[in-house]
Amino acid sequence: MKKPARRDAPTEPMPEATQKMDRVTRLKYTMLQLRHRATKTGSFLHSLQKPAAKTFRRFKKPIIIGTISVAVATGALAATFSATEKRAPVVQVDPEQVKEQLLESAKQGDIRRLKDSLQKGAPVDSRDEKIGETPLLSVSRTGNIPLMKFLLSAGADINAQDEDGWTALLNVSRNGYPEAAEFLLESGADPNLFTSGKETPLFWAATRGNIGLANKLIKSGADVDAGDRYGVTPLMQAASRGHLEICLALLSAGANVNKQDGEGRTAMDYAFMRSLPKQLKARRLLRAYGGRKAGNL
Repeated sequence: MKKPARRDAPTEPMPEATQKMDRVTRLKYTMLQLRHRATKTGSFLHSLQKPAAKTFRRFKKPIIIGTISVAVATGALAATFSATEKRAPVVQVDPEQVKEQLLESAKQGDIRRLKDSLQKGAPVDSRDEKIGETPLLSVSRTGNIPLMKFLLSAGADINAQDEDGWTALLNVSRNGYPEAAEFLLESGADPNLFTSGKETPLFWAATRGNIGLANKLIKSGADVDAGDRYGVTPLMQAASRGHLEICLALLSAGANVNKQDGEGRTAMDYAFMRSLPKQLKARRLLRAYGGRKAGNL
């Protein structure tokens, strides 16, 4: 007679405390894995995202065994992340390299790189080694109002001068940008600063025949009789070139019609340097204001 087949005894259910302990053990193991990855790769956040999220989703309620809890484990993970974050390498910025980037981006008119350089700590009034030009002086050469406005808002010195005395206002006056000159004047630019050759913004406006700029400079308090290193005044420059409107604006503002340069010549002498129709009109205007040649004074 065959013995009846032996049946395995029914498996006893695992005690609830043991199940909870296994869960905590798995959580601790996951935490150790993450810590190992953080040490190995230096990027705790990257290794934390997927494994930790998957593990913690399985525990919707706190698991408490004595004094051990998921909250404690979570705190340990946060502390590990904080320690890893503190160990992150600090990127060193070369001040000289950032300065060169600022100066180069100003010459190129690249506002994005200008902002980047300033954010990295480059002084807004950094100067190049060639002529001591600042970023504001560079961008003023092209009359770029948005870039000048940005640099001024960042604290740039509006009256900064290079080694030859050029200012932003002098640059835009020489190169013929009346709108840029008006912006600089309204922003506080000094109209009476001059170059190493003693040329003022008004001197350049008279030379170029820019009546709009000349009027703005006169209105802003420019010295109408300021002469260059040779004593040549704006009126003399305008008279020699036949810029009648500028002659009239200067005389109306009180320019000395008979002031003499370093060689004793007056504005009338300059008007006689050429015999073109424009110069003939300038002579008549100067006479109307009492102008004379040096020999007739």
